[in-house]
Amino acid sequence: MQILLVLSYFDRKMGPSVFYSYPEHKFKEENATVIANLMDQVISEGFFTHSFNSSYTLNYYFEIDSMWARGNKEFLMISIIFNQPPSLETEKAVFNLCIEFSEWLKTKKEIFTAFYEGTNLYNQNYKKEIKYSIQLVKSWIKEFNSAVLDEIQGKLEEENIISLLERNDVIQVLELLGIKPVPIKDLKVWYNEKFPHNNFHKMLTTLFRNHLVFIPDIGGRRKPPFKIQIKKEVKTIAGLISLKNRLIKKYLKNNQIKDNNILERNTKEFHKFLEKVFSEKQVI
Repeated sequence: MQILLVLSYFDRKMGPSVFYSYPEHKFKEENATVIANLMDQVISEGFFTHSFNSSYTLNYYFEIDSMWARGNKEFLMISIIFNQPPSLETEKAVFNLCIEFSEWLKTKKEIFTAFYEGTNLYNQNYKKEIKYSIQLVKSWIKEFNSAVLDEIQGKLEEENIISLLERNDVIQVLELLGIKPVPIKDLKVWYNEKFPHNNFHKMLTTLFRNHLVFIPDIGGRRKPPFKIQIKKEVKTIAGLISLKNRLIKKYLKNNQIKDNNILERNTKEFHKFLEKVFSEKQVI
């Protein structure tokens, strides 16, 4: 997933304008108009999403104190542009980072000067202050970009692990390795018997890549048999998932109604009960 960060501000003469985008030189000119229009439509601080063409944006509009602006406020918006729809978890993580970014700017009393390059104030006695503030904001945007990428990568890895641990073959392999380490050749024989239509090498490589299993002294001169081991914390996780699956099966077994006629009758009676409840006046 690729992202592009854009910080916009409200210029008193030009209206909504792009202050800085990162990575540099990747922001298309036609997208600047879209971002500017978004900022023009916002009336209060907050987080909102927007999609256009094949891009998806997460935007956070906020204000900072300013000694030079009318009303003593500068209006800013940070936008994160994605090349594919972000997950809900990613949105939440980015939202929190946006708040951190805005709070950081608000603590810097002179940071508002960054948005006055090219103005009369810049050409007078404030060139040094304005240049310093500009570099400060740009450096923070670069750090913000790294933080967003780290969050996205973390969420993707988390989602991969979760989906991986939902696989029946993976859980059974981890359960087996939780008992004791197993030589690779023996594990392959066992796996191919249990899951003849699956790819053993692909499964094992995936577990290794996600740090769920390991081989002691891999790459060294250790003699065979090479045994696959499971990490202690993964053993605990696999045990909890297996327990959850067993409890669900037990619950379904204990609450299953095999007779469809009985199930249908109970459902109709429940509907009638609900109708009666919602039709009566409730006494509090």
